[in-house]
Amino acid sequence: MLIITGATGQLGRQIGKLLLTKVPPTEIGLSVHDETKVSQKLRESGVRICLGNYNNPESLAFSFDNATRVLIISNLAAAATAALIADDFDDFNVSLTGLKVLNLDDIAKIVTELTGRNIKQVVILEEEYIEKLTNLGLPKFRIDISMGLFRAARRGEFASVDPTLKKILGRNPVNVRKHLASIIQSFE
Repeated sequence: MLIITGATGQLGRQIGKLLLTKVPPTEIGLSVHDETKVSQKLRESGVRICLGNYNNPESLAFSFDNATRVLIISNLAAAATAALIADDFDDFNVSLTGLKVLNLDDIAKIVTELTGRNIKQVVILEEEYIEKLTNLGLPKFRIDISMGLFRAARRGEFASVDPTLKKILGRNPVNVRKHLASIIQSFE
């Protein structure tokens, strides 16, 4: 059985939905903190839903029962965060990219086309960005992560295309236009 921890969060929910397209629901277990947050569709699919709380090891023993593999979502989030802010990941690189490089101006044009509203990229100074994030109440560690992304983007570090994601997925990754269209549609 494949067990997904944090299955009611954004990433865990997506993984659960995708797994249902690849394996029978009887081979999927969702370990969750709050069973009421599991969607009705997942409940009706036949997946096993178990309460799993890291503060209660007994619940984990039951939640992970018959597991052949366990995906710990928090590890993925921690690894992604560490990889984004670390200076020593130069010797280890897995590039998971789309098939086309887009800059923020390209994305603004796509959103303009999808919404019919005129969206433009506005370039601000680094100090202004830090001030805006601080005024929003973001903690320093989040501001540091955002600034790392800001600086990397400015240096063009995201301006590359690699076929690894396509190879892993066995299909083309969802492109930005399609992804943005689904987000916009969800607000309509």
